[in-house]
Amino acid sequence: MMAQRRFQMRRVVGKIVVACSQELGVFAEKLGQAADKLASADPLASPMRVFQELYEVRQPPQPHGCQPFNNERLLNLAAAMSQSAAVSSRQEVYPRGMAAERALRLGINSLSGLGGELEPRISRIARMTGTTANEEEMLRGISVKQIRERILARYPASEPLPDHPALQDLLLKVGFDVRWDPTTSTYHRPQLHATFTSGSSIPPDFLLQLALGMLR
Repeated sequence: MMAQRRFQMRRVVGKIVVACSQELGVFAEKLGQAADKLASADPLASPMRVFQELYEVRQPPQPHGCQPFNNERLLNLAAAMSQSAAVSSRQEVYPRGMAAERALRLGINSLSGLGGELEPRISRIARMTGTTANEEEMLRGISVKQIRERILARYPASEPLPDHPALQDLLLKVGFDVRWDPTTSTYHRPQLHATFTSGSSIPPDFLLQLALGMLR
């Protein structure tokens, strides 16, 4: 008859931990404490530093039949056992409910590449005027929904981003200068007007309106 594996149950600050041994239960509790410390850091620790801290927590011997920890399991266990920590898509440990402004500031680089394909005639104008890839991106515009999705994908447990115009205020605070286009309900970079029309023989106002899809 096959022997049944025995598990140990341990209550840790309102959480019930089921582990292969009592020592592993204590280990999980200490991982949670380490994650809470990392989440309170400002600035946030790099992923490398996160794993250094977690691997400094002494691991007890694994009982026979228990699956060993890899990086992902160790990180997820630490966050699950914590009181305030969450894990970002880049394996950062950050506080649950992190302020929207801080999440936006930390994740601002994730907004690159937003927007769909340019309308063919706008694309032709962009090529004719020597528009760069970044400027074309701004021609497409960035919606509130796209910004929210990108930041939420990186910091899923952070405070939700507000709607416009509060979102524009936050974008300006973190150094992302944008203007709101009410005709398309999207954000655009203000320097686009000067760079896009530079060197063009087409009247600037007409070119900008056409490029933004305001003339049909």
